[in-house]
Amino acid sequence: ILSDSIIKRVEAFIDQQEVTFAPLKNEIKDHIISDIENRIIKGDKEEDALIAVLGEIPENHLYSIQTETLATISTKIHLSSLLSYVSLFCFGLSVIFKLLHLPLTTILLTSGVIFAGLSFFIGGISGARMHRSKKGTLLLYLTMVLILGFLFSWLLQVLSLPGGSPLLVLSILGMSIIFPFMAVQFQYKRMEDNLITYLHASYTKNIELFIIILMGMGALLVGGAKFFNFPPSIAFVIVILAICGSGFHFFFQLFKIHETRPNTTFETLLIVLTFIVFILPALGTRYMGVFQEGLVGLFFILATILSYRRSSVNNEFESVTLVLIGLCWTFWTLEHYFTLPFSVDIIIYSAPFLALSIISLVVFRKSRLLFPLLLIHFGNLLHTL
Repeated sequence: ILSDSIIKRVEAFIDQQEVTFAPLKNEIKDHIISDIENRIIKGDKEEDALIAVLGEIPENHLYSIQTETLATISTKIHLSSLLSYVSLFCFGLSVIFKLLHLPLTTILLTSGVIFAGLSFFIGGISGARMHRSKKGTLLLYLTMVLILGFLFSWLLQVLSLPGGSPLLVLSILGMSIIFPFMAVQFQYKRMEDNLITYLHASYTKNIELFIIILMGMGALLVGGAKFFNFPPSIAFVIVILAICGSGFHFFFQLFKIHETRPNTTFETLLIVLTFIVFILPALGTRYMGVFQEGLVGLFFILATILSYRRSSVNNEFESVTLVLIGLCWTFWTLEHYFTLPFSVDIIIYSAPFLALSIISLVVFRKSRLLFPLLLIHFGNLLHTL
């Protein structure tokens, strides 16, 4: 083990080489220290080993390594952004082709899903490499694999290819297992030290923009399916993806708020329960049967409670909106199991209510929890319309 003075001199040498990228600094530091220790094991004195190792490093060599590393990472990040735009372009074309009854709609939808998956994968890998000092790399990779599995399971089902349903079940089962572990870990560890929450915070605006555009495309297709009477399969997939994206965003926003208002054990358990209730309906009626509608209603009740407890903004309008969302889906669920004295569907699928939902999205655009919850609410309106 090297003395503190030697380690500080190594750090000072790296700073003199103008290496500022923290993950690379740590990697270079570990490499130099390892070389020094190897020389000491062979019989060199600590001071001599330090001088010999540092003397072997050419001038400006470390700075050149940093320049090349950052250029590579920057290229991958730009590639991820480009792929996300290409994905939206393909989704948009699939909407237009479907509305105009043109061929290649399924191919365009498939391309959109593939490009979205590639963008997500490359962005995650690049983020992990850029922020090696953050913890939770393995957790990030596991989460990425499960989300990609979930994404492509829907694609396989749309293409009527085998494996879609088992892949969907496995990905949801995996998320139901890994999410409780994630929630407990985030309760006791700082958010800025975790790779997943750090990357989510860095890309929040891009994530929300992608979901909004995807939801808008889904709305156009749902409207087209109603007015032009064509099969809503593609609209169904796009809306499902938008709902799930909104849901994941909602839960990571809950974790983010933990920084200023730590979760209690009860709230952590409530978050886990709410997530499981949220993700299970994606299995469809084939697996969930009559429980699917009940889980949808239960999710909105739990999400409303969580949002109210975790919201850092004391706003009466937000509180009223949260209550209305909870009541809306509670009565919607009850109507599927019992006979009510009034028709909930007539109310929530009316033009004024749909317009109010869209206005709420605009008004509460900057609300951390209410905005993603409103996206889920609007997506469910489209999905059940």
